Amino acid sequence: MRSPVQPLFMVHGQDGRIMRISLLAATAAFCLAASTLLPWQASGAQLAPLQCLSTEETREEIASARLVQPLVVMRRAAGDLRAEAVEGRLCRWNNELIYEISLLRRDGHIVRVLFNAADGKAVERR
Repeated sequence: MRSPVQPLFMVHGQDGRIMRISLLAATAAFCLAASTLLPWQASGAQLAPLQCLSTEETREEIASARLVQPLVVMRRAAGDLRAEAVEGRLCRWNNELIYEISLLRRDGHIVRVLFNAADGKAVERR
């Protein structure tokens, strides 16, 4: 015995193909519209890209701007996340100097954490 709902989902013959193609086209159009909107919203959330300094520029900035030493921030980040600090870079982001610290977690994933270079406080995790 057939359910009264079953004919709505089961279409046979030529009409079924046309319906499936129409449904596929509508789904593709929706996905295309969504994909064009999502990057716009994501780019609005991040104000500026990271612009990391060279090693020499980093030394100069640390000496002249009285920034927190990178090793201090790396140790704090490693302890907070129970991970091993792999790399630390000084970068400019949204008119601030920040440290981007790369950490290797115990599960093998790399995590990047941002810290304000002036006071050593966490800014954002990504």
